[in-house]
Amino acid sequence: MVIHSASPSPKSLSASPPLGGKLAGSLLLPFLIFLTFIFFLFSYPLHAKTTPTRIISLSPFITESLYLLGVQDKIVGSTIYDRTPGSKNRTKVGSLLEINMEKIIALKPDIILATDLTPIQQIHALRKHGFKVEIFSFWKNLNTMLSEFERLGRIVGKKEKAEEIVEKVKTEINQLRQKINGLPKPKVIVEIGINPLWVAPRNSFINDYITLAGGINVGPEKTGLISREEVLHLNPDVIIITDMGFAAEKEKEKWLSYSTLQAARTKHIYIINSDDLCSPTPPRFVKTLKLLIKLLHPETGDGGHASMKLKNIPLPEEVKATAMVLSKNSQTPFWEKTLIIKFPEKRRALSTMEGFLDIWLAVNHSASPDLWKKVCKEKRKGNTPGGLIYMKEIKENLAQKYKIKPEEIAMLATAANMDNLAVVTKRFQTKEINLVVTALVTAGAKSNALRTGVDSGWYLDGKKLDKHGTVNIILLTNVRLTDGAMARAIITATEAKTAAFQDLKVPSSYTPEVIATGTGTDNIIIVSGTENPVVSYTGGHSKIGELIGKAVYQGVLTALCKQNGFCERKN
Repeated sequence: MVIHSASPSPKSLSASPPLGGKLAGSLLLPFLIFLTFIFFLFSYPLHAKTTPTRIISLSPFITESLYLLGVQDKIVGSTIYDRTPGSKNRTKVGSLLEINMEKIIALKPDIILATDLTPIQQIHALRKHGFKVEIFSFWKNLNTMLSEFERLGRIVGKKEKAEEIVEKVKTEINQLRQKINGLPKPKVIVEIGINPLWVAPRNSFINDYITLAGGINVGPEKTGLISREEVLHLNPDVIIITDMGFAAEKEKEKWLSYSTLQAARTKHIYIINSDDLCSPTPPRFVKTLKLLIKLLHPETGDGGHASMKLKNIPLPEEVKATAMVLSKNSQTPFWEKTLIIKFPEKRRALSTMEGFLDIWLAVNHSASPDLWKKVCKEKRKGNTPGGLIYMKEIKENLAQKYKIKPEEIAMLATAANMDNLAVVTKRFQTKEINLVVTALVTAGAKSNALRTGVDSGWYLDGKKLDKHGTVNIILLTNVRLTDGAMARAIITATEAKTAAFQDLKVPSSYTPEVIATGTGTDNIIIVSGTENPVVSYTGGHSKIGELIGKAVYQGVLTALCKQNGFCERKN
């Protein structure tokens, strides 16, 4: 059965509602008024009523952050550590650990901004007096600091300003990280207390500094308490001491007295401002990070300046050295590119430019032909060529950056582009012995190649040397070489270089119908290794002589091909 509903008549539509309908109608007006109130309540800008106009800061870096956000005129009270421009005219309400309740009550603040260093009992006391207290924790890690800074911005009505600052800081940090990407990571200790000895542990805020600056924090995992003997055992490459006045200087001298300590041997022990390291704002974090990059990586010169580029050069672990190319002004006609090979201890070396040396660094400095012409002309003094003065300046700058003596650097120079560097490693291994030889070669022979014994010499000391082009070879070994073995290695390397010139049929620039044997300005640095056995003979018949010859031969072939296009070996 289908039941049909009757259509309502016009009369029924206008009939009076039942009792429930009357009740609903009587409540409609109050309900609409309530909805209107809720709408205006939540659509009205909340910060207009909640943004504080009277602020007390219980931390110096919170005060500094308020200045960064542009609300310094709202600060009515701060701590005795306040060093901001308006601190003298501001009521001091205590320190980080102890506050003056009477002064705070008298100031009638809208809000009190504290840190987790403020004792919780004092926080409770402030809240019992009816004050609104916000607690910040900036020291857990970088991300916490940035998020807390943004929270501060929201509280004081400067949300967009805080986000803008944070975004800029993140961009700068990423750019700095790119500048040091691939560089060797030194072992670092940051000392923040003397008696007892206390260092930054790996779960601390300071660990972010060390990691982002391209270092490895070798401090304890969770607690910073450590003995001096443990630090000596860890043997850090760099020690950073937070500024503690005269005590910090005495502490630095004490560390420098340990002759077995790597940081002491290289003089990489520094004192820095404790405020910058321990209580930074986001912009100050970037400033301090740049400083730490400069301290951990002296080769960057200025904490990752935009004109500097760094490239790590992988070396075999056995030679116990790190290498990198530092490029400056690479997009200009006056570029400079420096190969820096750094050793963890002094090494015995033989240079065809400087003789026997005990070195921390082996360097091959390349500069554009335009720059060589410029310095040769402008820096010349009397009979001293401008190029030699320029090289001396480069060496002195490196010595200053690495805190070593200029005579502890073996240095070569070239106009060949360091982008065309060839790195070749050869090995020989048995159960009894492991031999490793690495050759780092730059080569240019297009305008200065000659055949020794055929072409004429014309250069005298003090005269101008117009031609550019040279082959520079730096040889590293894992085993120790006697002075005689290093001298003999020069002959072996020279024979290998000449063989490469012969096989490529590189013509003499002066007698084109003959094959060149080199450039006449070629140089070699031989660096002894540290492992046994001690090798006393490096001629071609010896196994290590074979490795030297093959590494140099392949290195010269590769470098000449990349630099000058001499690529095809000919019968």
